Amino acid sequence: MFERILVAIDTSSSDKHVFDTALSLAQLTQARLLLAHVLPSLETLNDSNNRRRGDAGTNPPRYDEMPGLSNQPSHNTNGLEMLRHFHSIAKASGVGADIAQPLSNPGDKICNLAIDWGADLIVMGRREPADLAMSVQSSVSDYVLCHASCPVLVTQHQKSNHAHEFDPNPVAVSL
Repeated sequence: MFERILVAIDTSSSDKHVFDTALSLAQLTQARLLLAHVLPSLETLNDSNNRRRGDAGTNPPRYDEMPGLSNQPSHNTNGLEMLRHFHSIAKASGVGADIAQPLSNPGDKICNLAIDWGADLIVMGRREPADLAMSVQSSVSDYVLCHASCPVLVTQHQKSNHAHEFDPNPVAVSL
């Protein structure tokens, strides 16, 4: 059914849930994974910051207000470490995996990676409802749902008192 699954990961608490969902699907279908963490470009961060402030770009950006920019070097390293960690888990589980950490507009890049890599499915998460107002990620998942050339599975991590529980509860699917 699925041969190539692109796993779009950010550095949120739902990453493990997204990865576990994709890994389970890959094990069931003998699919290969592409673990991708797209670092937003300065232009993407500036556009997002302007939308949150209601600014059409007329005011110069304040870099300290841009999420992820003030700690960009550590964000780069953390993202790569996370990808390597998930890669080693996939390998130990008998699932082939590749990693990618491009710098670009996340929604566009996820869709383009899916085309370039020949993905049959994209698995990604979305932010908790309380985080939506502060987040670019919700618009990323919305964008990917509307523009991807393959099916998209969007999962939302369900908070529970049992940290070891796994409940892949998809919230949106685009076929």
